[in-house]
Amino acid sequence: MGEAGADTAKLDKIIGDNLLAVGPKGEAQDKQQMMAANKATSSATQNASYTPDEYKFETLSPDVIVMTHRGTTKGMQNGKEVTESHRSLHVFQKRDGRWQVVANAQLPITQ
Repeated sequence: MGEAGADTAKLDKIIGDNLLAVGPKGEAQDKQQMMAANKATSSATQNASYTPDEYKFETLSPDVIVMTHRGTTKGMQNGKEVTESHRSLHVFQKRDGRWQVVANAQLPITQ
């Protein structure tokens, strides 16, 4: 999802319609709110690069997987170089033969 950035067509396919999410400031989000937040964050940073790592997976059933990872975005905001890191938890569910995020939480990693 981090690599999709502001691409709402990609996000629409990845995110389930009944998403339950917690944003980086503790706010509850539905699918539309999460997509809007991703778009706003992506458009605020120019020349951004996104690096996900530290993946961990737990299979709860053949159709449900929980994943955690760290994501780091580097780019320019208002003429200054910025780096933002966060830890995410995603719950994927297989629906109609494809995996979608049905629950998500993101917390900033403070330096």
